[in-house]
Amino acid sequence: MVNESIKDPLTGVYNYEYFQSRMIDEIQRSNRYSKPYSVVRFDIDHFAQINKDHNFEFGNKILEQFCALLLNTTRATDLIARQEAEQFLVLLPEVGLDDAFVFAERARKMVEESETFGDSKNKLKLTVSCGIVSYVRKEEMDVPEMLQLLDTSVYQAKDDGRNCIVPYTMFLPEPDEY
Repeated sequence: MVNESIKDPLTGVYNYEYFQSRMIDEIQRSNRYSKPYSVVRFDIDHFAQINKDHNFEFGNKILEQFCALLLNTTRATDLIARQEAEQFLVLLPEVGLDDAFVFAERARKMVEESETFGDSKNKLKLTVSCGIVSYVRKEEMDVPEMLQLLDTSVYQAKDDGRNCIVPYTMFLPEPDEY
């Protein structure tokens, strides 16, 4: 049985504090076995407007439905957590950046094409802005640094027009610039 204190009461996915502790575990595992891992963040685009146009109860239904979609697109070893409001994180153990991008694009496209968000009276089309950061031992990033890069990636996705994915590598210099 899972301890309920590590779960988000609305969506049933893990809470942010538990997610951060699992990231520390993954860094240790990655360093020991030289395996990468990735974190994808999904922000539901224009979520504040959804709450404003409908109501918070409707917005909560959207969050629950979004989490159900994520749960159907992840592996049993992946971990989904609610960071805050409409921001969700997915920890992908032993997944490098390329495969994390494939996962994020599959989920982004499923959200965009879904006809099931909402209730019997109102159906909405949603999009998500996504950021990706991958940990590999040689980069020696810690949890706060990874989360900061993830924030930067998501903000760039929003600046790029939303409904897209930005991996953190876009912010690194080219190899010949080191």
